[in-house]
Amino acid sequence: MFFKKKTDEDLEFNEPELKASDRIVFAQFTSDDDNYALELINQIKDGAPIIINFEKVDEYTTNKYMAFFTGATMMVEGKVMRINENTILFTKKENFLDGTLRDFIEKIPHQ
Repeated sequence: MFFKKKTDEDLEFNEPELKASDRIVFAQFTSDDDNYALELINQIKDGAPIIINFEKVDEYTTNKYMAFFTGATMMVEGKVMRINENTILFTKKENFLDGTLRDFIEKIPHQ
């Protein structure tokens, strides 16, 4: 007889949260592009794990963005993980809580 009507807020609360491994963003630098880097930093800040491949850029550009992404990741109390020589994961620490991100990384062939 007395029922509360469900609101949008109630529905959002009940939606299943995506696993960390489902939210991974894959990126590859092909040039020195600060705007692209800033977009990726904003995604890290918003909670997305970012896997970046640097093999198509020179050493100077790689070092520049490694420092930039590492600093930004540390500012959000994150973690940086080398996947292979040219590929790095930048993410917030809480993305490791559900275990899916670590499982995903362990399945990637390491060179």
